[in-house]
Amino acid sequence: MANEKKVDVQDSAVQEGVVETSVVEAKKEKLIEVKREQFGTGDDGSPRYSYYMDIVLLGGPLRISLAGKDDGNYRLLNLIYSDKNVAQGRIKVSSFMPEKSKTPIETIEVEVFSVDSDGDEICASLFGQRSSDKSCLSNYLKKLKRN
Repeated sequence: MANEKKVDVQDSAVQEGVVETSVVEAKKEKLIEVKREQFGTGDDGSPRYSYYMDIVLLGGPLRISLAGKDDGNYRLLNLIYSDKNVAQGRIKVSSFMPEKSKTPIETIEVEVFSVDSDGDEICASLFGQRSSDKSCLSNYLKKLKRN
């Protein structure tokens, strides 16, 4: 079928019950735009940023707030963004099966990246900041898979 969508699994790794995949359609990744804006400065005078994605669901604009896991992640994000406020990213889904459970737990992350002078991708992960952001991210992923 001409409209049939091909979804491949790329970079699949199984380790300690964790399966990590990224969505690829027709051998081409769906890249997204992840933005940041300064909201203040730290005690050391360095700028502090919030991270977000502007999306459209059901014809309405939404902003998904994203956050890193720890301070080290934010230092890496500063290197990836450099002097820009927009970076390319992709949505990744990870799932794992807890012991004594029949239901896998799934997490959705946004991986932003930059390519260094050697051609290597330098990546950092962001996650939905609130439950509503996680829900919007999950629904947006469904939309990306269909398109």
